[in-house]
Amino acid sequence: MPLLMAPVLSGMLLAALPIDFGPARDATLRVTGLLATQADYWIDPPGGVQPGFSVSDARLGLLGTLPDDLEFFVQANLILQPALLDLRLTWQPDPRLVVDTGFIKVPFSVEFILNAADLEFTDRSQAVIALAPNRQVGAQVRGVAQGKRLQYAVGVFNGNRGIAGNEDDGVMIAGRVASEIPLSKGRFEIGVNGAVSEDKAFTNTLVSSFAGRRILAGADTRLEVGPWFATAELIWSRFDADAGPTVDPYGYQASTGWAFTPVWAAKARYDHLDPGAFGPISDLLILGAGPTWAVFSIWLDAVIPLADAAGSQRFLLTTQAYW
Repeated sequence: MPLLMAPVLSGMLLAALPIDFGPARDATLRVTGLLATQADYWIDPPGGVQPGFSVSDARLGLLGTLPDDLEFFVQANLILQPALLDLRLTWQPDPRLVVDTGFIKVPFSVEFILNAADLEFTDRSQAVIALAPNRQVGAQVRGVAQGKRLQYAVGVFNGNRGIAGNEDDGVMIAGRVASEIPLSKGRFEIGVNGAVSEDKAFTNTLVSSFAGRRILAGADTRLEVGPWFATAELIWSRFDADAGPTVDPYGYQASTGWAFTPVWAAKARYDHLDPGAFGPISDLLILGAGPTWAVFSIWLDAVIPLADAAGSQRFLLTTQAYW
């Protein structure tokens, strides 16, 4: 069903937008990658966790363009099982109308939509990891207008994470609208997103085999002025079980950073997650600094728990190469 919705949605927009399709593009192919290693040290490691070294990312991808305004992207993370991370076919006759199908990111949460190499922190926020719909099989229509002053995306998905088929007879509908306003020395961005899903056996880091209606809502903002940035994001959810209580997990983060040279920068984040009845509250303070070059970065992060349930203090030294 999700894949069949793409022609319907794109056809409606084609009728509404005066699009100039222009000449067909030549075929191209580019190899992409992200390699990351971590040195991990805990002041008081939790049970079963040992400090040491690890490979946190080993991504290889192929990004290609084809005639008839088609593009494809295939990406695997070699340390995961299954390894497939993205499998996307895109038709983009105009920036205002882009159609994606396959195993893709659900248009929810600005931090999740960002490429891993573009993240300011080693990990995404606790709320994004626990609540964002992640990657799913489905289809979406997206586009930009008036430069980037208006960005939209809406799609239909299986509702369950992973590349397997739909686990039940329901689907997830998700959408996002954002606006980016240029400033004299930077930019301001604000966005909102929402999703709803009817689940029969949904599982993530908070719940196992949830059956009922799942509602997600979120808002985010970002301000950049010269070498300084500030971001914030809130995600709220409702798990309305067919049999059992209704639980409203939510979380938010507020972050800031300063590039005090063209290479070196420092950053800080307050990260809060309240899972409701699904688990204990977790508050983290994350402080970091390091250099970033064109295709390589080194970051030292201190992850400081502000609540007992969040664990013990942790230090991460992360190196990344990306292309």
